[in-house]
Amino acid sequence: MGFLHRFIANRFLYREGSDGGRKSLPVVRISAIGIALGVVLILLSIFIVRGFKLEIRDRINGFVGHLKIFHPDNAHNQYTQPLLTPSALLGEMRAIVTPIDPKGGVYTFADQMGVIKTDSTYSGVIIHGVDSLYDAEFFKKYLLRGECPTFGSDEDSRILISSHVANYLDVDVGQTVMTYFFDGERLKVRKFDIAGVYRTGFKDYDENIAIGNIRDVRSVLDWSEEQSGGMEVKLSDDRLSDRVYDNLYDLLLQRVNTGGERYTMLTARDMNPAMYGWVDLLDTNVRLILILMITVAAMTMITGVIVIILERVRAIATLKALGQRNHSLRQVFHHVAVRILLKGLLWGNAVALLIGALQSHFKLVKLDAAQYYIDYVPIHISIWAILLTNLITIVALYLIIFVPTMIIANIRPAEGVRFD
Repeated sequence: MGFLHRFIANRFLYREGSDGGRKSLPVVRISAIGIALGVVLILLSIFIVRGFKLEIRDRINGFVGHLKIFHPDNAHNQYTQPLLTPSALLGEMRAIVTPIDPKGGVYTFADQMGVIKTDSTYSGVIIHGVDSLYDAEFFKKYLLRGECPTFGSDEDSRILISSHVANYLDVDVGQTVMTYFFDGERLKVRKFDIAGVYRTGFKDYDENIAIGNIRDVRSVLDWSEEQSGGMEVKLSDDRLSDRVYDNLYDLLLQRVNTGGERYTMLTARDMNPAMYGWVDLLDTNVRLILILMITVAAMTMITGVIVIILERVRAIATLKALGQRNHSLRQVFHHVAVRILLKGLLWGNAVALLIGALQSHFKLVKLDAAQYYIDYVPIHISIWAILLTNLITIVALYLIIFVPTMIIANIRPAEGVRFD
């Protein structure tokens, strides 16, 4: 019976062309195109939202870390009150982080506002000093030219600056710049060689942050080697933040209770609520798009099946007259609908993957970084997202197939034969 259903479905889906070959009915092509467009929009929306989430989180975490610990008398962007960071404390923190995330790291930092001055102009920046354990892979990824300094070295006093600052000051790799610091009492001057120029596209950070050696910042602030602006924790997976946070919180609370220093610990989300809130809002948009596109695809397929049924009323009536039951005829049109659905899914997946791959490699569609934080549309192609989208689409549309085939029960053999 399955063979008979497929045979009749093929006869309903195709017609003889002028050249003797088989051609799909126009309504079949239109229905498949409608489903394909819905799949393309759903997949691209998921690719883009996942791309935005990963890119924005990667850049935020690259600048501020997944977790930041500092003195409670400081705001999270002004670390003027030093925090005691003895090697014993850092060792205890690493002993907590490493089992959870072997690729994670804990390092100290110190920030100080300064003014880089050239012969013709000047620019205010925050020198973000980091130690030798700092993972510079983030800045290597966005390095335009030059190289990363050897952070923590006693002999390397070079800095990384953004392309925005470099262009504004008209300086480049290898040049020396004078940087002026004011600690509230006196003016201090330091010479820095420019080791490299980076560009992340994050305007708020690119315009203000220069990366340097923590030793130089401590020198400006007259801090000892055990004093820092705070500690940052970087992880390989953002999803581990809560677990690491809970474990570190217990450690720091224990130190406070035994007469140690006070601490404040914030996550990247705590420090950038607006950006994370904007990213979370994108998830809501994707859900709406998913519902709307599946609804549109369902209506397209229902309409297509109904049109095919109406076009084949004579054939349906004849089959009924020959003894074929309504259930058997509905199975035929289930095959018809599944063929349309699979054809739409095939083309939809192919087009979405092609567009996604082109955008991922060539970044053809640009954005205003001031509005979207990124200067191009990010794409993250996920196999699981593709499989889940196809599964949801297949299940939803297959269940809806039963609706149009109910018309078959109302077709009477005698009336159908006279249908024109």
